[in-house]
Amino acid sequence: MPSRLYLTTSHHRRRPSYVVYLLSAVNVLAYLASSLAPPDAPYVYGLVPGRPSLLGFLASLFVHGSGFHLTVNLVVLWLFARDVEDAIGHAETLVLYVTSGLAANLMQAGAMVVLDPMATATPLVGASGAIAGIIGLFAVRWYFIDIVWGYGDDEKDEGVYHIPAWAVLMGLLGLQMAGAARSLWGRPDMVAYWGHLGGFVFGAAVGEALRLGRHARFDLLALQARRAEERSDHVTATRLYLRLLCSAPERPEDSTVLGEAGDANELLGEHAAALECYRRALNLALEQGNHRAARDAWHRLKRVPGALRGLPRDELERLANLLEQQSEFADAACLQGFMASLSSGPLAAGYLYHQARILARRMSRRSDAEEILARLRLEHPNSNWTRAAEDLMGLGARSGSS
Repeated sequence: MPSRLYLTTSHHRRRPSYVVYLLSAVNVLAYLASSLAPPDAPYVYGLVPGRPSLLGFLASLFVHGSGFHLTVNLVVLWLFARDVEDAIGHAETLVLYVTSGLAANLMQAGAMVVLDPMATATPLVGASGAIAGIIGLFAVRWYFIDIVWGYGDDEKDEGVYHIPAWAVLMGLLGLQMAGAARSLWGRPDMVAYWGHLGGFVFGAAVGEALRLGRHARFDLLALQARRAEERSDHVTATRLYLRLLCSAPERPEDSTVLGEAGDANELLGEHAAALECYRRALNLALEQGNHRAARDAWHRLKRVPGALRGLPRDELERLANLLEQQSEFADAACLQGFMASLSSGPLAAGYLYHQARILARRMSRRSDAEEILARLRLEHPNSNWTRAAEDLMGLGARSGSS
């Protein structure tokens, strides 16, 4: 595979980062517009602590002083905000950006008034305070993942490096604290250290208010369990997965974790526990409409003899429909036949019809479909499903002689 530049995290996001793209575009457009504006534009659109205005508080979150300033902020936004948007949602991320920026502006303006009154005529511009709030929430939710950077490809680790996110976060926070401390006994420089700290604390407080710390502990346990599984330490993996499943009251169950817990139990020979995990994973995935997770749960269930017999009929029907939608026709036909074997009367005839339909229409296995039709004629000679199957096979004219 061709090599490419990496600057991302190890978290696998489940939703697109629309708000990150939107904020990046708005920041770029604001910078281009300000570069064409008169030289005093920062005093109009920036926040001047000596004469604050609502326009300044808001517009300063998107206006930047230089191309380098803009680029650094956009890179940091790209790195951290996508995982935050994945964790809390699109609209929530936009609100967090704006409110964190306002909190950062208040903090920095107050620090300038107290520490350097002569500088209160200098406008504050830049998205860094708002981004600091996003980093604060990231620190609460995703501190345990890795920052991935370098130049390489997906198949080789050469040139691609993983750094613990907590180490990067500690480094960034340490730099801001050092800069803020330096401003206490010397003239502050042009970096809004106090604003960065204010935004970070605000974002972290929002993360705690949303109880994201509990979600982080859940995902950390899942990560540790997966790493134990990779080491073939199935006993430790099973113990960790058990802790995860016991934490369900403080976080909704995760079908992926349930499936992995079942795998660990199955490897230990605990087939009953594995089967329970697989069934719960399937039920949860079907309830959530998560087709991929439901399909994964089905493939796991197939490994366990007799696994389908305890499933409710409505779950089996939804699963059969899902498998057909996902083009897994052989499994869908097999499941229709299985449901027919557990049923009687018109219900069994209906399942046999759908099995014949899948075989004939979806898989071009006409001879197998004709065998199902022969069974329908024998077991359900007067059923509407039998006549429908004859029409499906183009054999309606023969139904009177059968």
